[in-house]
Amino acid sequence: MTPKPLPTFTFDGYTLRPAGEDDLELARTWTSEDAHHAGRIAPEFWLQQGKGEEAWILEDEHGPVFFFHMQQTVKAMIQFGPSRTREQRERTQLALMAGMAWLGALLGGLGKHELVFDSQNPALKLFCEKRLGFAATPDMLTKGLFVKG
Repeated sequence: MTPKPLPTFTFDGYTLRPAGEDDLELARTWTSEDAHHAGRIAPEFWLQQGKGEEAWILEDEHGPVFFFHMQQTVKAMIQFGPSRTREQRERTQLALMAGMAWLGALLGGLGKHELVFDSQNPALKLFCEKRLGFAATPDMLTKGLFVKG
């Protein structure tokens, strides 16, 4: 099934339209000149469409103002109880494994494509990578979801 093309929106003197291959050179230029994105984000990211991603460009009467990328992502935030004993840690780990498996299946069924969260806890990050299938990025942990449909 071919996805429907994204619409174009106009509001308050702006046009929000799907970004496409014709915008690649602009994305390359802007990304290479941005100290926060150069070398970290591929310019093609700003054009990626499909699989839970939408790429847009906002324009005003003078031309392009910015690229806008949206993803079908769910960000989870969790506050654990204290794990002072081995039994408490194991209880938390078992619950996290069961809970994340259930949540991933539920969210995938709802059309969500990715689950993300951030953590400053090195042990938790390692556990999520090794046991839960998350990938670590500099800013967060991410896990792609199987989307039904």
